[in-house]
Amino acid sequence: MLGGALLAATPLSHKIQGNVPALGLDLGRVAIVKQLPPSLYAQYYFFNADSAARPYVGAGFNYTRFYHAKSTHSAVTDLQVKKHSFGPVANLGVDVKLTKNIYFNAAAWYTHIKTTANFKALGLDHEVKLKLDPVVYFAGFAVKF
Repeated sequence: MLGGALLAATPLSHKIQGNVPALGLDLGRVAIVKQLPPSLYAQYYFFNADSAARPYVGAGFNYTRFYHAKSTHSAVTDLQVKKHSFGPVANLGVDVKLTKNIYFNAAAWYTHIKTTANFKALGLDHEVKLKLDPVVYFAGFAVKF
């Protein structure tokens, strides 16, 4: 059986740490950026709807919008973050029937998210590629009407 889903979340914030390895200099937190990462994907459910447990796998696409990037360190100025990221998302999970109408669900998602940050630091222009690639876990209960 096939299904589809739109995974949405409230905006997330990422704290970006910085260092200068050649100088042995740890700058600590240098920036914060917010992101909104909706994903649209299809799922394939194994077994029939009356099975005690129904594992599933899914795949689709993620669009992430980065915004409100700001420097939190005086050495980092003119911060610009590429606003859009497109990438694949993979999902797996299982629905476990507890009673006729109540289910337990456990799932995990892997999303490929990347962007580029440009900024000035220590008098030089820099470009850094950022890879987030989060793995998200979920567990919860569902009621079927």
